[in-house]
Amino acid sequence: MVNPIVVAAKQGQWQLVQKHLFTATLDQVNQRDERGLTALMYGVTALEVPTVKQLLQAGVDPNLSRPPHDITPLMLLAGLPHNNTNDLNYSNKQEQRRENLCGMAKILLEFGAEVNRQNDDGTTALMMAAYRNNLPLVQIFLAGGADCQVQDRQGTTALEWAIKHRNLAMVQALLQGQARLDLRDGDGNLPLTLAIKIDDHDIVDSLLRAGAPWDQESWFTAVEEGKIAPVQALIEAGYPITEPGDTGDTALHIACLEGYEKMVQILLAHQAPLDVVNQAGDTPLILAIAQGQLAIVGQLLKAGANPNFSVTGESPLMTALTMDSLGSQVQREIVQALFKAGVSANQCLWEDKTPLMVAANLNLADLISLLANHGADPNQTDPSGSTALMWACHRGHLEVVKALLDNFPAMDVNVKNNGGQTALHLAHLNHRQAIVAFLKSHPSHGQ
Repeated sequence: MVNPIVVAAKQGQWQLVQKHLFTATLDQVNQRDERGLTALMYGVTALEVPTVKQLLQAGVDPNLSRPPHDITPLMLLAGLPHNNTNDLNYSNKQEQRRENLCGMAKILLEFGAEVNRQNDDGTTALMMAAYRNNLPLVQIFLAGGADCQVQDRQGTTALEWAIKHRNLAMVQALLQGQARLDLRDGDGNLPLTLAIKIDDHDIVDSLLRAGAPWDQESWFTAVEEGKIAPVQALIEAGYPITEPGDTGDTALHIACLEGYEKMVQILLAHQAPLDVVNQAGDTPLILAIAQGQLAIVGQLLKAGANPNFSVTGESPLMTALTMDSLGSQVQREIVQALFKAGVSANQCLWEDKTPLMVAANLNLADLISLLANHGADPNQTDPSGSTALMWACHRGHLEVVKALLDNFPAMDVNVKNNGGQTALHLAHLNHRQAIVAFLKSHPSHGQ
């Protein structure tokens, strides 16, 4: 049988609804239509405050929900769109709508609407209002006893929505309502971590002042994403910046790897450890060099990073020489910075090879003069008795051979390795005809 009250409400005929109330039974006014909606629900969604009030006075159940998701009238109200009063286009009509939303919420609560009722997904009216970024409704619900510690089945709270909307006033209102700061969402994020991810310094500061707990994820999220303000706030709150992550990386490692110059500056100002190694054996300096971060390399060396420090044998200089992705100019400037910081041009690097030998192996002709200017010894040999010139001949790097002979005129070109071979012999054996011809024509040949 068709219920005239529900039909009239569905059609927006509010005077007719009020008329039918005089003769309707309580069962009739609570009856749902084919969509699961009652006259009260239609009135709420239309923001028809006078009719809703009369329905409630007539005994309509304010908590009768819409199947199958158990949506109550208060939830329907909370889920309605609204206009932000900060919008430049905010009008008197929109202000009236806001007042109707708030008035409707107060009436429903006055007549017993359960503010903490959860639908089948665990969502409350407070969560819906927060999702809609509706601060006035959130405040009304909190005043009406809303529990802001409730989580839905995904682990979401009203506070999470407030943070995601960057709504500081709502965050503060929920904090005053005793929102829990140790609840994690479905992805395992604390509220502080969420605030850091959106890089909202004011919300981060409010959460920290409210006693928000932090964890490694909060800290490393801020560092990895280059969030300067949250990093500063966490440092001021006492976060131990020396604490490494799962891979042994400290914040300084990550900042160097990502090229965050300002963050490196902040971390160094707070005495971040310089020569600590991660699980791969890398120091922050080595990572900065590997990424070609010249400015950060300078920052670290100026702060006192050890330019010779090595655990695995991969020293800063070795890293600089072997990173062919750096580009010759950046590579040269980094090597120069390391020499200026006191690195020896004759230190043994990979497989007991000197920097000059490594440069010869890798065809780094542009670096030969720089190494020569810093005292590199061209006659130094590796365990096989090979010199830098021998390696250049073996590899077929003609430009390196030329650079060696130009920069080291006193170099002994006739010295033999452990196998009794000279540089010229190695060029012959490896069919490096251009090098053979060059060496034979060079004045040093036969000396």
